[in-house]
Amino acid sequence: VHVGEKPFTCPSCRRSFAGGSALKDHQKTHCQEKPHKCPGCEKRFASARSLQKHRKLHLENGAFRCSDCGKTLTSNSALVIHRRIHT
Repeated sequence: VHVGEKPFTCPSCRRSFAGGSALKDHQKTHCQEKPHKCPGCEKRFASARSLQKHRKLHLENGAFRCSDCGKTLTSNSALVIHRRIHT
């Protein structure tokens, strides 16, 4: 595969991908089954890769940041537990 080429095409929506594994992950978005749940916000995903990408957004945006010390946690439940050290 050359730079810029996307020879793998989704038969459902015609979107193209550079690699077969990316196509395989994308195809999961067309199914109803979403077994991967974000422990932070309960949103569900069809692939583990999509969940992993989503969880990075929580960290980058500081969605689960302690207002007392500024520490960023990976989920709301972890933040609740962490905040106990400040009481």
